[in-house]
Amino acid sequence: MDDSADDEFLRAYQSYYLSVLGPMRDELLKALQMWRSDGYWAKYTDQDGRLPSPSPVQRVKVRIKRPESVVDKIHRKPRDFPDGVSVNSLKAMNDVLGARVVVYFLSQLKLIDRELRGSDEFDVLNDPAPVAYLRQDQAEKYGLTHLERRTKDSGYASLHYSLRLRNSSVPDGERPVIELQVRTITEDLWSEVEHVLGYKPGKQTSFSVKHQFQVISGLLSAIDQHFDFLNEELKRYQHEAQWKDGDPLNTENLAAVLARVEVGCDQDEVDALLRLLFSRGVKTVEDFFSRANFSRLQRIRQTYMREESRNPTNFELVATIATLDGTENELEVEELTRRNVAFLRAWDDVRQRLS
Repeated sequence: MDDSADDEFLRAYQSYYLSVLGPMRDELLKALQMWRSDGYWAKYTDQDGRLPSPSPVQRVKVRIKRPESVVDKIHRKPRDFPDGVSVNSLKAMNDVLGARVVVYFLSQLKLIDRELRGSDEFDVLNDPAPVAYLRQDQAEKYGLTHLERRTKDSGYASLHYSLRLRNSSVPDGERPVIELQVRTITEDLWSEVEHVLGYKPGKQTSFSVKHQFQVISGLLSAIDQHFDFLNEELKRYQHEAQWKDGDPLNTENLAAVLARVEVGCDQDEVDALLRLLFSRGVKTVEDFFSRANFSRLQRIRQTYMREESRNPTNFELVATIATLDGTENELEVEELTRRNVAFLRAWDDVRQRLS
């Protein structure tokens, strides 16, 4: 490219960024962040509430391919971009807008796949087809054999999708394809380290480095399987949880105890809820039920509706219940709830000022 062609492409990139990529990046991030909101995944848990709602998404990241990366890809794959370095090639690129969803456990890959296929937000494209970078036994174990399966020399494990947003401020015909990668925390860590090292398996890499890739791949696979085993065992214990009044609240029985008064929780809230309850002296099942009953919960919900014009989250409900030690009447419950609401408002204000 000469200087004038460079300038022309950069102007086209900037215009496309401002009119299409920027707005769609924000819309995509908002849609994916909903996957981390309270109770979003409750529809995938058991009906009796004995299990916490799954909270598969540890974090999401959305990025727009930089102009030099766009040009580099066009030069590397000239057959895919016959128009060369141009706005037409930019619009034809199926990963100029990309997202990454990081989950905790391998078994949660299926949950993301299921959500995508029933989503009102996304269309899953079949050209290019979704790909599972998994071993055959992993694809079978986690119910992902309907995806095209591939492997990489590094042992990289991930799901790759091409998507389109269904709802956008950008007109339908102008919306770019979105590349979505879904992987576990373990795989994401390895991917980041691999990126920093700059090694690419199979590309003029020494035997010793290739061997290390294979070793690390095997270790990471084992770690992911161990984590998955622990997660499945915890769910089994939670589902089977029984208790007596004097039993301590713990990770295994908390969701079932909360369900007794029709309060739910997400799995990633369990530890924080236990610490909150313990700090307020609520350490046993009996302690909890001495403060929590349907009348008090109804009063808390009514107060939130008056003060905030919304129902409290499950976390807010439990946090308020924890403060009700010695409360005798509904007016005291209402006053304590208002104090909690004021505290939360102050905290939200601080966060907004710091952000």
